[in-house]
Amino acid sequence: MQEEPRIPIGYPLDPITLGMTEAYDEFPKAPAEFDPHGEWEHSYRIYGIHGYKTHPRSINATMGFLRIKRKNLTDNKLQLNITKHSMGDRGNVHELNCEMICEKDLLGTPLAWIINNTFYDYYGQERKNLSYAEKGTAESGTVNIWKKDIRSSISVNRRITSDWSLFEAMQRMDISELTSKPFDVLFGLSVLRQEHRLSDQGKFIYAKEGDNREFDLFHEIGPGMVPYEYYLDDSHFLLAVFTMNVVYFYDPVAEDIFKQRLTMERQSTQRKVKQ
Repeated sequence: MQEEPRIPIGYPLDPITLGMTEAYDEFPKAPAEFDPHGEWEHSYRIYGIHGYKTHPRSINATMGFLRIKRKNLTDNKLQLNITKHSMGDRGNVHELNCEMICEKDLLGTPLAWIINNTFYDYYGQERKNLSYAEKGTAESGTVNIWKKDIRSSISVNRRITSDWSLFEAMQRMDISELTSKPFDVLFGLSVLRQEHRLSDQGKFIYAKEGDNREFDLFHEIGPGMVPYEYYLDDSHFLLAVFTMNVVYFYDPVAEDIFKQRLTMERQSTQRKVKQ
């Protein structure tokens, strides 16, 4: 029997075209009574798209999840706890756990952080030869990072943030202030990417099967990375982040869906290895 052909999506990736891949049944909505200045914990599903609509051989799939927990420490400082699980080939997993202290300023400037990186094979066993911890500080125009007791220092001349800090700061701050000047980004709290800017792209109209909403859309561009697109609702809740063919979208059960996908992938790999 002739296989059904794969059909390209044919449009730029956004919350509407994402639905063509059946990534979700309903595009996410913010939790009730969201307070961006309060203490909260949100999970985002990490979804990879390869340009085609749903198909029996489609490789559009959940690739991981990101969980961010926000805690107020003082009037000027907050704590973010980051958990990120990313699945690689054949069910290998990188688990990242990070605790970072940030300023309650415009960009959520990172001050100090500790990251534990743990790697697992397709049997779920830790690959201890790959796992490692790192830590860092940012003060007086210098970022210091320690990996396996080796220190590296980076000079910073602009306002600084991190990719995870922006997930928090964009929900809390006046976006018009964020778009006024360039800033530097510590991507993964490790690699410095300079002269990034946010631009206000106006309203994105989401209309699908009776679900009609307006989102605020912002673009982040700069050297060293593909553009990021941030979609926020009228309560300033960050619903989704699109970057190239990867989407982070709010999903309270993201971890459960990832575990189901991971189990299937590992079982498939283990059967192939035994053949």
